[in-house]
Amino acid sequence: MFRPKRDGIEITGSARTPEEAVQSADPASFDVFILDLFLPDLQPVDNIRMLKNYFPDKAVIILTGEKSSAWSNKMKQEGAAAYISKDSSRELIGLSIKKVASGEHFFIEDSSVPDHNQSKDPYANDLTPVECKIARLLSRGLTHKEIACQMGISRSMIEKILKRLRIRYQVINNLELIRILTTSRSL
Repeated sequence: MFRPKRDGIEITGSARTPEEAVQSADPASFDVFILDLFLPDLQPVDNIRMLKNYFPDKAVIILTGEKSSAWSNKMKQEGAAAYISKDSSRELIGLSIKKVASGEHFFIEDSSVPDHNQSKDPYANDLTPVECKIARLLSRGLTHKEIACQMGISRSMIEKILKRLRIRYQVINNLELIRILTTSRSL
C-alpha cells in the first residue's frame, strides 16, 4: 500500500500477534504500531495493553473493519493514538500514520467513529465515517477546498471520494448526490 519514497512511510516489520511483536520488534527501527482490533483468539484490550506496556513511547494505530463508536472510545481510553477504518482510502490511512508519527492523535468525527447501528446521522447507514463527514459538510454548502481544510486531507482526496459516491448512487453531480442522500434519509 505504501512506498517509502512516494508516501514517506516505510513498513519495517510485521507480526501475527502482539507477543510476536514484543519478541521481535526493535524500538529503534519504528515509530508506530498498526494493530488490527480483532486478532484470532486474542482480546483487543489485552493486545493494546501489552504493546503499550512493553513499548510505552510507541504510538498504536487501530486499523479495523469495526465502526462502533464504543470500540473507538475504548481504544482511545486504552491509549490508541488513532482509530481508522480498513475501508478508508490509502491517503487517509497514510495521513493518520504521519499525524500519529508526529505525536498527534487521529480520530474521525470528534474522537470517535460513528456507530452505524445506533447513529442518528442520516448518512451513517450507507457511508464510511469519512464519507459521512464529507457529505454533511457538502450539504452545509462548504466547498471542496473548505472541506479539505476542515478535515485535514487533500482536496484531491475529497474529489475522489465524492466521485466514488456519485458513481455508487448513479448521479451526475454533487447537488444530485446531496439531494438523494438527504431525501432518502429524511433530513
